[in-house]
Amino acid sequence: MVVDQRARKMGAQFSKDFLTRQLPFDPDLRARLTPSYPFGCKRVLLSDDFYSAISLAHVALETRPIEYITKSGVQIKSEEVPFDTVIFATVFQAQNYFNHIEISDESGGNNISRDWRRDPLRPLQGVAVEDLPNFAMLYRLNTNLSHVSVMLMIEAQARYISAMVRVVQETADIGHSLAICPKPQAAAEYNDRLQAWLEKTFAHPECRSWYKADNGLVTNNWPGTAI
Repeated sequence: MVVDQRARKMGAQFSKDFLTRQLPFDPDLRARLTPSYPFGCKRVLLSDDFYSAISLAHVALETRPIEYITKSGVQIKSEEVPFDTVIFATVFQAQNYFNHIEISDESGGNNISRDWRRDPLRPLQGVAVEDLPNFAMLYRLNTNLSHVSVMLMIEAQARYISAMVRVVQETADIGHSLAICPKPQAAAEYNDRLQAWLEKTFAHPECRSWYKADNGLVTNNWPGTAI
């Protein structure tokens, strides 16, 4: 439903019909609960009690931005709304892959941990990075799944890493050293194809999600099937 346009429209229509059945007498609330972005560009949640909870008399949906927290509640535009308890649960850092870990390239001149925020890495298969010999990652850039278990990705990456470790170790056993890292052209071609694919799925310009980096690149999700 994310990749195929026809299936995406079917999923969106199914969701809209469900919303209408759940809130048949409140078109204004339905309008505020209807996303402006394509179906699937954010994680799809399955629930049969969310809309009924929203429609309760003591529940209100507020979509205007909060300006600041006050002593008694929150300030929304020119209105102060009082609350006994405010739970702040909106932010987490999905892009900061090397937080608290210092990693430098082969020359020692580039700090990957620091530069990542400015210019996202472009690894091959989400595992290996140019200029970082014998380095590998699990479940990092563009290997997150939103439809099945991510263990499938991790198992595939573990096989890739095991093959790399084995040949490096076998070379060391005979008294030599071996450094393995992707060719820059191979990594660039792989990531160009990947981002072109993502343009049709999670990278819609109207979609703001934790899948994206600040520059608009989708750096978390894999756009294809698990197979």
